[in-house]
This record gives sequence, C-alpha cells and structure tokens, in this order.
Amino acid sequence: MSYTIFVKEGREGNEDSAEFWVGEDIEEHAKLCECQTITPIFLKYLPKNGRILEAGCGLGRWLIYFSKRGYDIEGIELNEDVLGKIKNFNSNLKTIRGNILEMPYEDNSFNAVISLGVIEHSKEGPQKALKEMYRILKPGGILLVTVPYLNLMRRLLHIPYQALIVRIRRIQGFNMKFDSYVYTKKEMQAFLKNTGFEIIDVAPDDFIYPKSLGLYTDWTRYLGSRTTKWELNKFGKVIQRILSLFSPWIWSNGILFVARIRK
Repeated sequence: MSYTIFVKEGREGNEDSAEFWVGEDIEEHAKLCECQTITPIFLKYLPKNGRILEAGCGLGRWLIYFSKRGYDIEGIELNEDVLGKIKNFNSNLKTIRGNILEMPYEDNSFNAVISLGVIEHSKEGPQKALKEMYRILKPGGILLVTVPYLNLMRRLLHIPYQALIVRIRRIQGFNMKFDSYVYTKKEMQAFLKNTGFEIIDVAPDDFIYPKSLGLYTDWTRYLGSRTTKWELNKFGKVIQRILSLFSPWIWSNGILFVARIRK
C-alpha cells in the first residue's frame, strides 16, 4: 500500500513550484543523467528515430542529454519560470507549457513518453496522467515512468520517523499539506495494466555510487555530505556499501517501469 508524504503548509516541496528549483544549475543538473542507474535502460528502449515526449520535464536535463545524442525529444512543463530557465540555457530545446493531465497533443502523437518523478504528485492518484500518456502514444509506443519506491529502508525506518515528525508538527499547530505518494511495485503494476500497458521491464532508479538518491533524500541530515550534493558522508557510504551486498532495492529511491501500449 502506498505511503503519503505531507509537508508544512507554505513550503513549496514539489516540482510544480519555482522554489523547488532555486539554486539548481541546469548544466550541472544535466550531468546527473550520466550518474543515474536508469540511463542504460533509456538507451535500450527509446526509439532513436521516433518522436519522444518528456511529460513534466522540470529543468530539462533529459531533454539536454538526449538532444545532444540526436534523439527527437521535446518536453511539456507546467512551471513557466522553469521553462524560462530552459529557454535561456538553450533556445533550441523544444518545450511547451502545459499540464500532463490534459496535454495539447493529438491521439497517437508519440513513439515514446518519459515521465520521471511526476505522477506521484497527483492527489487523486496516477490514473488520469497514465490515461493521458496512453492516449498520446502510438500503437506499440513505449512509456518509461518512475515513481518513488516504498523500499525496505523506508518501511522500517524512514516512514515511522516521518510519521512522528508529521504528528509533532500538527501538535505544534502547523497545517500539513499533501505532497506526493510513495508506491509499491505491485500498486504501480496494477495502475499500468489497468490503463492498458504491458510491462516489459522494471528496474531500481537511483544514482551510481558514490552518489545516492534514496539514502541522500531520506537521510540528508545524518548521511549526506556537507560539501557535495547527492553524495554521502563517510558513514553513509559505509551503509550503502553494506546494503549493496544484498540488493539495490533495499534503498533505491525510485522504481522505473518500461511499458508498451496495447492498442
């Protein structure tokens, strides 16, 4: 069963807010693509000659990465300020402003759709976004979608810790608002299959050592480096090394689904 993340009212916690991207350098942000475990999977499944959309492109790091490699990729993003940053960085990148729940594209427009860390922010669930992606994909088209993963570390440690923090803040009088969901593998498999997708691959989504997305995100205060973003301190690196002896699924920040259209 999914877990719901709450943040304090007034805190802009998700990608729809301009504040989320404050301090992010687009060029440095784009370099993270080389550090991500899912990059080889993208290169395996994305059509080199097909039309690709990134639904919720944020600062456009995947647009930059794949455009440099000759892919026909474009992005849709709700945040106008973020789109302005992309245009200032490279005006040749193809982007439009829009909501992934109602995209201004005709049916069967794309050969592939990428959506990374976006659909979990819909309070009503991911179904509407998935149906919209299904609509704009051509028959046989590919969807690559990631969501936060309810891994073992989160089940045992992070969720109880966060639940305590939320209770304390409510007692202190803070209003807590919905931010996103963290999903199990079975939940997302069911959402995709019910929408009409055939799942062809599943993989953990994180950074390659010595960077870490899951452990850094969940335990920045205790395990994160004080000097380098997305890197762990000495204690954090020891923990990741130990966990790596078993399975990346234990701490992986997200889960990637590769799915094919059935229509």
